[in-house]
Amino acid sequence: MTMDARPAVQPAPRASGERHPAGRERDIVFLCDEPDAQDLRMLRDEISNLGASSKQFHPNAMTISSASGKAQVWCQGQPHTASVLIGWVRGQARSAAMAKFWALERLGLDVVNGWGSMFLASNPFYRSVLLHASGLPHPPLFSGHEPRAALSLAARIGYPVTAHPLALPPSQGHAPHDALHFEDEESLRWFFAHQVATEHFYVHAYRGGRTLRVICVGDTPLLSCYDDQPWGEYGLPAPGPAALDALPEVPATLAVRAAAAVGRQFALVRLAEDDLAPGGYWVLDAVPYPALDPTGWPGGGVAPVLGHLAKALFQRAKDGTQRSSA
Repeated sequence: MTMDARPAVQPAPRASGERHPAGRERDIVFLCDEPDAQDLRMLRDEISNLGASSKQFHPNAMTISSASGKAQVWCQGQPHTASVLIGWVRGQARSAAMAKFWALERLGLDVVNGWGSMFLASNPFYRSVLLHASGLPHPPLFSGHEPRAALSLAARIGYPVTAHPLALPPSQGHAPHDALHFEDEESLRWFFAHQVATEHFYVHAYRGGRTLRVICVGDTPLLSCYDDQPWGEYGLPAPGPAALDALPEVPATLAVRAAAAVGRQFALVRLAEDDLAPGGYWVLDAVPYPALDPTGWPGGGVAPVLGHLAKALFQRAKDGTQRSSA
């Protein structure tokens, strides 16, 4: 991030600890609203092990000024520079952070997990649309709140169906999606009669087979395990007892394509086994920058994922790649 009269994007230093021309070090900077999140602490430790420095600030501690296309960023009242700015915002600060990241990206700064990631992370319906738009085998869905159309479309999809809130309110943070399953028209009719007046839902065909979750960093699937339930909290259901030592080619390819569909460097993809699906799998969801609870994966597998992500961020900062990953 730039200060004073310098260009909007400057080359990052080539060696750890190299000083910015103005005398300030350029860091990998995290904007986060959960400073004690265990996955964030582990990621910053991995970055430190690589010899790089990182800092973290709450989005409310950042002020942006711009003039003549140049950006000046202040964190906690002090001018600050960064090689890469990373969003790690999952709670109530999301709306404010999205606005700031949008501005920074328009001003040419290098942002990972920016406003688009935050938007998609809280909107499963839009992720579903992207999966369909990318030609992935994703269950049929519809969105709307007019009961007659909803019942007609549900009949075309075929019961059972699942309904989700269109978006999680920012105040809920990592609250469950409150997914509801409906076995027949009568139960869905009751749901729309009592819920739709106040909330906007989307509905898709229920796929209740054994599910597999896969973590991808870039185009590499790094960690996978089976779930023991079809849906769970914020895209992170309870893991099944068996981790997969080697991911078969079909689900590995689908996971990478699904991660690419949401356009993210770091994503959790959920697949459902189904003999009726193309290739034997449905892509249920692809969540950008998911929360990674180290206790939620078998065998402590989160650490290698965060190590791989740290290397990618370190290389990006070192190269001074001038690109944006919303």
